[in-house]
Amino acid sequence: MFRAAIKNSSLLNSPAPLIRFTTATSSFAPRPYSSAKPKPTVHDAIVVPNSLPAIGPYSKATKLDNLVFTSGQLPLDPATNELVGTTIEQQTRAALNNLHAVLKSSGSDLSKVLKTTVYLNDIHDYAAMNDVYASFFSHPFPARSAFQVAKLPKDAKIEIECIAYS
Repeated sequence: MFRAAIKNSSLLNSPAPLIRFTTATSSFAPRPYSSAKPKPTVHDAIVVPNSLPAIGPYSKATKLDNLVFTSGQLPLDPATNELVGTTIEQQTRAALNNLHAVLKSSGSDLSKVLKTTVYLNDIHDYAAMNDVYASFFSHPFPARSAFQVAKLPKDAKIEIECIAYS
């Protein structure tokens, strides 16, 4: 009866209907119980070869099943943990190279990034950061948030973190 009322509705002709009724059963029907025990969730810390440890009490990345969560990657030289470059372009490139190294150590890469978060110490660097960022990723680009923060560790101009899959 309800289906007949909406049969000629414009909702059914739209590319992405807001309401879809596929069955006449109630969504509150009892669910069968399973005797299977839930799989324990254990996440692993990722170690990046040829790199110094993180500069604080955290992992450079963690992995749960096939999801990889990176910490913010600063534009640091992996051998010395010293800041690389003085321009936003140099620092963006260095941060993305570090991000790539962390992802590679976790069995992933930049092509498998789902979302990035970019922290800038000056929002006026946004366009210059975008130019370098675009050279590391291709279509479909990852989802991204970018915003200005008051200060970054080691007075860096940028820090980038991501969520990826492996």
